[in-house]
Amino acid sequence: MTSVRHGVHGSALIRDNGPLNEKKLAACLTDMTVPEFLRLINSKVFFWPTQKRLDTLFAASTYRDRPHLILVVDTASLVSAHAEHITLSPINSGATVRDAPKRGSDTFKPIADYDFEYWRTKRSRPLAVAEICVDHSVPDITSHLFEAYIRNPDGSRTLAR
Repeated sequence: MTSVRHGVHGSALIRDNGPLNEKKLAACLTDMTVPEFLRLINSKVFFWPTQKRLDTLFAASTYRDRPHLILVVDTASLVSAHAEHITLSPINSGATVRDAPKRGSDTFKPIADYDFEYWRTKRSRPLAVAEICVDHSVPDITSHLFEAYIRNPDGSRTLAR
């Protein structure tokens, strides 16, 4: 975790979504080393495509007892502005806890190259995307912001200022 402080807005903690198990990660990598894959995922900004995926994250014991700032973005606006820097993943690329699927240099595909139908069929789910990723940063995130709120440990929401 990293603490950041702002003179007007106060402080915040920036954290990873839990530590990766490098041994398990190594076992599921197809064509990359652990350091290469970590560099790859650390070069991206990740977005959950559905509320259900966000709720699953907060069901984990690691996250349920802390408030979290949630930024809800307009996906169409984000894609319109950053399409050439967006990749999609059919898996939670950082999860290695249970039955970790194979992953490597082909895990993240540009929108034009993403095989939606294949992943819908393989996963038997209507939404074939687990992660929406933007390379490096989204400096204009406020241009795509639909809502910002604090998700409290009890599940209630407080409007973010």
